[in-house]
Amino acid sequence: MTRDDSARERVVRAEEILKANVCDPRLSPSLLARQLDLDLPAFSRAFKQVTGKTCTDYIAAERIRMAKQLLRSDGGLVKEIASKVGFRSPNYFTRRFREIEGLSPSTYRRLRRENS
Repeated sequence: MTRDDSARERVVRAEEILKANVCDPRLSPSLLARQLDLDLPAFSRAFKQVTGKTCTDYIAAERIRMAKQLLRSDGGLVKEIASKVGFRSPNYFTRRFREIEGLSPSTYRRLRRENS
């Protein structure tokens, strides 16, 4: 097994852990690295090499994907949805949502309703 194969296997395992725990606000790159018995710099390098994203960006993208589903189907407040998908701060959620989607969660919800 090559070093690249080993890194790929560990990142695949990290993705499995991440997807199973994405809504846990404690989920972080350092937690994943510890669970895989890697130091953070080695884990971060391998994760970016395999996925093309930083682990932090990957976690945020997964959470935003889940938030979009909730915004389409759930009438809850944006801050409640932020909490449900693992963001500790509604402001950070809104900022990351805007970075990824190009509009605020409230605007996303309104446009989805207008177009359905």
